[in-house]
Amino acid sequence: MSKDFIVFFEGGEGSSAIMSHLKQFTDKLDIIWFEPFDNCHFTNKLIGDDLHTIFSNIFNKNIKNKYEDNIRKIYSNYTNRQLLDFDKNKSVGFKMRFRDWDTIKPIVSENNVVIFILVRKNIVKWAISKYGSNSLQFKLIKGEIEQNPKTNINIGRFSKILNKCREGIEYKYSLFKKLKKEGVEVYLIYYEDYCENRTIFLSSILKKLNINMELDKVKEVANKNIHFKKVHSDDIKTFVTNYDEFYKFISDNELLEYV
Repeated sequence: MSKDFIVFFEGGEGSSAIMSHLKQFTDKLDIIWFEPFDNCHFTNKLIGDDLHTIFSNIFNKNIKNKYEDNIRKIYSNYTNRQLLDFDKNKSVGFKMRFRDWDTIKPIVSENNVVIFILVRKNIVKWAISKYGSNSLQFKLIKGEIEQNPKTNINIGRFSKILNKCREGIEYKYSLFKKLKKEGVEVYLIYYEDYCENRTIFLSSILKKLNINMELDKVKEVANKNIHFKKVHSDDIKTFVTNYDEFYKFISDNELLEYV
């Protein structure tokens, strides 16, 4: 039997692109779209018994009837967004920022939910993505900007974001160890692996969800065009207008391996 899953992420890590590709496996996966349980979309925070009830209705395979109605009765009290239908006969998953673990953990453990923790190892490029704000990718989709928009980076502001990214990665590694110690089936997945070879990346995730699929089929999905595209190229000097100043900062902080 295939397993359900949650992807824990932060902004600027390529999570939307990854989930878009996973969403293409419509016969095996059902992705509850789009960050459906992040509090930033809610009037009030979804916590406590309500969160527990919703997650139980999603992941408990013994709840087979009216689970969507049960969820919507609660969900509608927090947001006017519509929660899409999903099929519990498939592997059900979504992405969210890590929170309320004490509420979520019993449901995750009881129902063998797989946890993926998404990491972007290149802290310099992650910080650049966060520097430009996550709205850039949506502006790109809408045609409001072109790919590789020019950016002048304020070194002081960038340094603070970079430190936050470094702390974020360290936290994710410690979170992985914590969840592993608690007996949760948890895996680190890397944005760079997704960029390097989407077929291998997606195949690995499917395997962890107990989904067997021929490599040619996975490759077909991996090569599909998706809604989300990279905002900036891999070559920083093509879009950072104060590149010399930026390069010196990176060099002084021994981060050249990330450029």
